[in-house]
Amino acid sequence: MPSSRRRGMRLRWLGPMATFLDQGGVPLVSVEPVKGGILLRQHRFLNYGVNAPAATWQIPVVLKFSAGGPKTILLNTAEQFVPLEGTPAWVHPNAGEEGYYRWRVPPAMLEAMSEKGNGKPATSRRSPPPDSPGLTHLDVRERVGLITNVSALLDAGEIHGDEYLRVLGRFADDEAPQVINSLLNGLGKVENAFVTEELEEAYAAYLRKTLGPAMNRWGLVKKSGEPEAVSFVRPRLLYRLANEGRDAALMAEAQKLARDYARDPASIDPALASNALRLAAMRGDAALFDEYRKRFETTQIPADRQRYLLSLGEFRDPQLVQRSLAYALDSKTRPQEVLTIPNVVSEGDLKNEDLSYQWMTTHYATIVKRIPPDVAAFLPQFADGCSEDRLERAAAFFADPAHQVEGTQKELAKVADSVTNCVNLRKREGAVVAEFLKKN
Repeated sequence: MPSSRRRGMRLRWLGPMATFLDQGGVPLVSVEPVKGGILLRQHRFLNYGVNAPAATWQIPVVLKFSAGGPKTILLNTAEQFVPLEGTPAWVHPNAGEEGYYRWRVPPAMLEAMSEKGNGKPATSRRSPPPDSPGLTHLDVRERVGLITNVSALLDAGEIHGDEYLRVLGRFADDEAPQVINSLLNGLGKVENAFVTEELEEAYAAYLRKTLGPAMNRWGLVKKSGEPEAVSFVRPRLLYRLANEGRDAALMAEAQKLARDYARDPASIDPALASNALRLAAMRGDAALFDEYRKRFETTQIPADRQRYLLSLGEFRDPQLVQRSLAYALDSKTRPQEVLTIPNVVSEGDLKNEDLSYQWMTTHYATIVKRIPPDVAAFLPQFADGCSEDRLERAAAFFADPAHQVEGTQKELAKVADSVTNCVNLRKREGAVVAEFLKKN
C-alpha cells in the first residue's frame, strides 16, 4: 500500500480517536424514529444530577436493525439523520457492543429488543418473518451489553426503576450463562438501592420468577457437555435464590450439600461448596458455628480455610453475629483475613447492615494494627451502602486525625459519592419500584 494512502487512513481514524483521548467523559447516543429513518443524537453521559460541560465526539456508530444491518455511521455532530428503508421494530445503536459509548432507544424499541433478543429459541419450525417473537435478534455479547447499558441508564435517570425491572425480567428464559450472569449483576443494583425490610418478601417473589428458569434449566448437578460458564453462574444462582429469593427447597438442598461436603469434600461439585456452606450457616446454631470455626483453624487446604471464614460471617442469630465479629480480631485470623467476616456481615441481613460499621469504629486502633498497612485507607468502605445517617457518622469519625492514614479522605470521598448516588436513586425511583414489586 502506498505510504500516502496509509498516512491518509491513519489520519482518518486519528480524528475520531482524538475526540476520546483529548477530552474526558463518555458519550450517550440516542435513537429517535422519524419519517424515513432515525435521528441520532449525542451528548455527554452523566449520572442523574451531575453537571459537566457539553462535549461532542466523533463516534463510529454501528447500527443493527430488527430486519437487518449492520450499518456504520460516523456521528460527528450533535444530531444526524440516518435514512432507513421500512420501519424497523427496533434499532440497536451499538451492534457487537464494541463502541465506547452508552446508548438509549425509545421504550417501545427497548421492549421489542429485549423480548425478541433474549436468547429464546424459535417456537416454530417454519421460517418466521424477521420481527416474529422467538428469534434471537441479539447475540450473547449484545444481550449482556443491553443489561449493562440499562443499568447505567437507571443511574442517569434515563429510564425508571419499574422499566428497569421489566427489562431484566425479560431475560429470565435466556439460555446463555453469560447473560444470566449479567442479569445477576443487574439485580445487585436493585438489592442495594431499593430492597428494604418491607420489600424483602415481594422482591423474593420477583427473584424466584426471574432467576428460577435458569436454575431449573441447569440444576445443581453438572451435566456432561454443558457450557463451562454454567459452573461459574450455578453457585451464584443457588446463593441468590436460596437467600434473597427465600426458596425453601434450594435452602434445604444447600444445607444437605454443606453436610455432604463436611463429611466428604469430593462428594459435591467444588464450585458449589463455598455457597452451600454459607447458606447453611444462615440457619445454623452455635454448634455449627463452633464446627466451622474449628474447621477454619485446623484445615490445611487454603480454599477450605477461605470457605469456612466466609461462612462464619453468614450466621444470622444475633448472638452468633456478635461472636463472628469478635472472632474477626482473634489471633487465629491472619492480617489479610481480619476484614473478611465484617465485610460478609455488612452485605448480609438488612437488620445487621450497620453492625460492621459499628465494629470498625469501636475497634479502629486495633484493626489498623492488625491489617496490612495499605488496607487501612479502605476502612471508610464500611460506611458504604444507602444510608445518609451512616455516611454522616463516618464523615465525623474520619475527620479525627487519629482515625486517618494516607488515602483515608480520598476513599471516604468515593464512598460519599456512592452513598449519595444510591440515596438519590432510592428517593427518585423507590416508590415506583416498590409498587412494581408489590403488584408483581
